[in-house]
Amino acid sequence: MNRKKNIIIFAALYCIASIFCNRQKLNSNWKGGAITSFGEFIYLDSQIILSVHEVDGILKYKASSKKGGTFESLERPNIYQTWLLYYDTATDEIWVQSSDIGIFNWKYNALDKKYIETEITSNTDDIIRRIPFNFFNLLPNSDKEFCLKNGYKIY
Repeated sequence: MNRKKNIIIFAALYCIASIFCNRQKLNSNWKGGAITSFGEFIYLDSQIILSVHEVDGILKYKASSKKGGTFESLERPNIYQTWLLYYDTATDEIWVQSSDIGIFNWKYNALDKKYIETEITSNTDDIIRRIPFNFFNLLPNSDKEFCLKNGYKIY
């Protein structure tokens, strides 16, 4: 009987620990900028809310904006690679970098009233020029070299 009781107690403690360890971090006073961990990030009284989490080893993020509804990640970056999300408060753009899929940009389109995702390639030099300096500084050297080669200017 004691063995059964110990197993039940262990199972209960394991469940409680799992709940607390997997709880996402709530950042309600987030000032924008870099995100490198899982959690909920709320900017300026819900002007934008970014939810960053993992599903089966894939980085998933979802954003809700007062301006343009909700959008979710379309690409499938692996969480075991380096990754970074960056919200540029000046332009209301979201930048995503992952070492396995590259760089992506989400920009609000006022005409369609939604965010549009664009993959950064050598043909998107107009977008490359808009990369925020603070985001650029956080990029791996290989991505910095790519951006510099394709139109990014450091002023």
